[in-house]
Formats: sequence, structure tokens, C-alpha cells
Amino acid sequence: MVTRTPQTLDDAVFSSQRKCLTFDQREGPHPFTISSAWHDDGKLFFLIKGIGDYTRTLPNTLKVGDLVKVERPYGCFDFRGSKQRQIWVAGGIGITPFIARMAALEHGSDGKSIDLFYSTSAPDEGFIAKVRALAQAAQVQLHLLVTAKDGRLDVEHICRTVPQWPSADVWFCGPAAFNRAIHRDFSLRGLAANDFHQELFDLR
Repeated sequence: MVTRTPQTLDDAVFSSQRKCLTFDQREGPHPFTISSAWHDDGKLFFLIKGIGDYTRTLPNTLKVGDLVKVERPYGCFDFRGSKQRQIWVAGGIGITPFIARMAALEHGSDGKSIDLFYSTSAPDEGFIAKVRALAQAAQVQLHLLVTAKDGRLDVEHICRTVPQWPSADVWFCGPAAFNRAIHRDFSLRGLAANDFHQELFDLR
């Protein structure tokens, strides 16, 4: 059941796996990443960016009380790993699984040292403020890069910012081309294949 539909990212309410949601049987299911920590209250929250004809219509077509079909989760983006340091890399709406994880860590640290690199081309100050506050509460070091001002995020910048990167594993969520570049360049620097984890950003 729909309980609230954010009009914009900064109006959103803050398991990091993808679920397929069906709001309209004629449209069929669409994959979206869970953006909330689990509190055993039966509620899930999603941040949905209007990037296509369908998702742009959702704020106007969905209303409180509408029934939604939620399918099983896909993927295993669970932040488990043997390394005591993690590097998170988010591109645009790829921030969603990291928001969910930070919401969970806000209620209890897992003892890992975490750096989050968030690259965005369309910053929303209200939303960024919420991400900053959540990162601080979760004891995550946030590195924000706005493309127009800071340029594109690359592995050189990440490794320069976190010299201890060889002792970390990398968790990535973002557009496919960005994913390929980050994965390739970390591999060239010697990052083991098992130490690179990615959320499937494009399911359809």
C-alpha cells in the first residue's frame, strides 16, 4: 500500500537490495532499491527519481492507499565482508542503498571504517543536508563531489583521498558506464575481483 509519495528527493523519507514494484498492471514491474533500514514494522521506503516517462508521472498518479505489488528482493548488496575498511561509491540516484545502510548504522556501528564518495550532477541542498546528517550519525566519512564544480569522480581521486584503499573493499552503485570505469581502474591498481561489489543499476 502506498503511504507516501515524495515529490522530489529532498521530500523523501530515509537491506539495500532491489525489489520490483508494480503500481500499474499495464505498465508491469519496475526495479527500485530499498532506501530504508529494517525496523520490523512492515514498512519499506523507496527513493524514486523521475528519469523516464513512467517514473516522472508517479507523483501525480499515485495516491495514499493505492495497492502496490512488491516482489522478492534481487541481488546481494549486503555490505558483508572481511575487510575492516569499506569504500562506498555512489553516482546520482545510486546513493539509495547507502542511505539504507547508513540508516541501519545510525542505530549501531559495525566497527568498520567507511568512506562514502557521492558524485552528483544535480545537487539538491535539502537532500544533501539530510545525507550529511545521516552520514555523521552513522560515523561515515562523506566525500561529496558536484560534477560541474569538482569534475568527474575517478579512482585516482578516491585513492588519493583514502591512501589505505588497498586494505578496503569497494561497494558501488551508479550508472553502467561509471561502474565500468571505476571497476576497470581499481582492477588495474590491483584490487581483487572479490573486493569489488556492485548493485545492478540497470535491470531493464
